[in-house]
Order: sequence, then structure tokens, then C-alpha cells
Amino acid sequence: MRTIIRTGMAVAAALAIVVGTPLSASAAGVVRDDDGVRDTFLDLDFVDDQAVKRLVLPSGILSGATSATLSVYGQADACGTVGASQRLVVNGTTEVDFDPCDYFSTATYSWATFPVSISSLTAGTSNTFEIYEIDGDWNDRNAFYGVDSSNDFGRSDIFQSSSYFTGDIGGELMWYLTVVGVSDVVPPQSTWTTPNGTILLPGDVVHGFSTDNASAISSVLVTYTPVVNVLAPSTTYAATSGCTATSCNWSATAPLVPGIYLANARATDAAGNTELAGPTISIIVA
Repeated sequence: MRTIIRTGMAVAAALAIVVGTPLSASAAGVVRDDDGVRDTFLDLDFVDDQAVKRLVLPSGILSGATSATLSVYGQADACGTVGASQRLVVNGTTEVDFDPCDYFSTATYSWATFPVSISSLTAGTSNTFEIYEIDGDWNDRNAFYGVDSSNDFGRSDIFQSSSYFTGDIGGELMWYLTVVGVSDVVPPQSTWTTPNGTILLPGDVVHGFSTDNASAISSVLVTYTPVVNVLAPSTTYAATSGCTATSCNWSATAPLVPGIYLANARATDAAGNTELAGPTISIIVA
């Protein structure tokens, strides 16, 4: 396998990601960097050809995600023999072995979609998608994959080895990822595990947990309001632990100044929903 490193313009690369649906409402989104116009192609018909695509998934796009698909622009070639001849691998995990003739037309280029496991994807970083030959030869169950050569952000490694051309092909493979998620407009809920009326030393720790219907817990803000108005309210972000896809335990440091406080917790989920009021307990710092 060849390793090809390209350098794209930083500004252009930053503009290349498109997220289709606001993440505050849903995890659904589209990550794409081609312009939809095929300028050239890769003839992937042997093991020495290379088609690798890297897409940067925004943070939060997988919160509440239920499915994902990779859309690929291609055309089948040399159909006839039955059986898988190519493999789609995502971040090192095999997603599907397939026959291009089952997905693409032999007459014209068209879009085909391949399911991708959510567990194979990682948000907030670059994800690698690769298709390569696993069976057959240059005249048996192959595919041409569309390339947008007008844009090159350094996210595609495309290498052609053939009798008519051998070398790197500049541009971006016309592959993009769609993530479908559960719409999350419901705020999380928090619960104190520190009992109401607990007596604490200055700087002791209070505890609780927060849960959400669909998204991960992003943060928990704890506010201490003194019963005696001489003191000003204070806020702190709780430290989270033991988090799952939809819940977190948390702990926060109590005030350093002695007094009676109303402690309020408000959680925010990864979709941007914040608890409206949050639960409140009374603590005594002595």
C-alpha cells in the first residue's frame, strides 16, 4: 500500500466541510468536500490501484446518531462473473465486500450508498474510507470512481496503475458521508446524590448525575446561592465521570466561605439543550 501525503490550502480545507442539519436539533449531517462535478476518474481494477478518502467529522455529529451511509460516485465495468471483488474499509474496519456491478450502472456514472457502522466512526477528527480490489483482475468486476480534480484539499489518495497511465491523480474522490440521528430537542435532567441539608467543610465535594433522552451530557453548571444576601452567588462547572452515551456522574467543589447555600445543577447535552431550572438542594458549609 502506498502512502501519499498531499498539502491543501488551509483556508480552502476549512471551508470544505458542510454539515447539513443544525446539530442543536439533530445529529444528522452531511460531510462532503467535492463539488459534484466529475472531471476525471480512477479505474480501480487491480490490487495496485489506490482509492482512499479522509473526511473530518465535526464534534457532536454522532450524538444520537442511528445510521450512516457513504455515498460513492462510480460506474461499473467488466461485469459478468458473480461475487464480491472490492472491499470498503472504514478506519481499518471492513464494512462490506461487494461487487461493483451490483451497485453501479455500466452505462453511466451514478451514486451508490454503502451503510457504515456508527461504531466505526469517530467525531471531531479525520476518518479514513478506502475501497480496494480483493478478487478478480483488470477484466473482471471493476469500477471507475469519479474524481473532482477542480478541488484538492489533501483528503484523497488516488493512485492509478495501468497500461495507459501510472501515477497519482490529483483532486478529491467523489465520496461523502451522511449521518442520520434522532432529533433531540429535549433537555437533560439532573439529580443530586448529595442529600438535602448536608453539612460540608469548605472545599468539600457535592455529587449528582445527569441523563438525557438521546444525546451525551456536554457539561453541568453548579450554582451556589447564599441564603444570606451578604455573599454573592458563585458558579462552577462540575467534573464528569463514568459517562455513557446519554448520562454522566458529576462532582463539584463546595464554596470555601462558610454559610448556608442553595445548590442548583443545570446540565447541557451535546445537542445544545440546557435544563430549564435544574434541581436545587440546601447545603451548609461550616
